[in-house]
Amino acid sequence: MSLAKEELADVLEKHAKWLRSEEGCNRADLSRANLSRADLSRANLSRADLSGACLSGACLSGACLSGADLSGAVAAWAQIAFMGHGENGRMLTAYRVGKDDPTVFQCGCFWGDEANLREYIANGAAHFRPSRTLALQAAIELIAIERGVAP
Repeated sequence: MSLAKEELADVLEKHAKWLRSEEGCNRADLSRANLSRADLSRANLSRADLSGACLSGACLSGACLSGADLSGAVAAWAQIAFMGHGENGRMLTAYRVGKDDPTVFQCGCFWGDEANLREYIANGAAHFRPSRTLALQAAIELIAIERGVAP
């Protein structure tokens, strides 16, 4: 399914309203959609269905993918939920669009590569460092497993 820019904007707007529990709106179903080269920067795709979507060349800079179904849409992905340490409900999402692309990490307002996330953790609140580091390590291992690489 190929979407025009206006159609995609409409889906994203209705999805945002669905996330706010507004009536008459629904979860974004972008499964099997051709989103190649789409500008999804800063889009809230939390809990959206992107299964099987083509994201080749799509701009996902700052997009929220927390709880999104990325199966078949990216080469590898993992989501780690933060529970019981002060960030209850947060999720670290790690994904690689193409098999040779770098892994991107997202959590809350953070978006970047592994080095950026390590720096963010190091410069953040000391009491969050152990759990954030553990989440990062778990995500790296899960991505490695999905790629068939031993961690």
